[in-house]
Amino acid sequence: MHIIARRAAAGFGFPPLLISSVRTSKHTGCRGLPTMAERSQQPQLFNQPKIELHVHLDGAIRVETIFDVAKRRRIDLRVNSSEELKEKIILREPATLTGFLEKFNEYMHVIAGDREAIKRIAYEFIEDKAKEGVIYVEVRYSPHLLANSNVEPIPWNQNR
Repeated sequence: MHIIARRAAAGFGFPPLLISSVRTSKHTGCRGLPTMAERSQQPQLFNQPKIELHVHLDGAIRVETIFDVAKRRRIDLRVNSSEELKEKIILREPATLTGFLEKFNEYMHVIAGDREAIKRIAYEFIEDKAKEGVIYVEVRYSPHLLANSNVEPIPWNQNR
């Protein structure tokens, strides 16, 4: 399934992109993951409106959101901060598809079945895309993977 959002977050505005030697994205708030505009030698190219035709919602969740939801739901992620969680789930070197997908096991059980968390993730996704200057996005998600434990097979090794 996928959701199409067009300027859904136009009220957030599109701030100008800034080139920075600091490895913290001014747009996404992700430390250690600079945006393409921050890495580019031609930042004016990234100041233009953009479209994204294939984005997975469950792969675009803010690390801080995962950590906050885990605290609210009293789910132990075996980390003490969102920074530690980020270090745990980010791939530092190229990996196989299986290696990449295994990272989802670290956090999807926190989100699955929590309607408020899913609503927050969707809102933050649109907010982030608006800040990045994206005016059209096709975002996909899998209802089965975001479902609670009342589906077969039970995703993310949840307990009933």
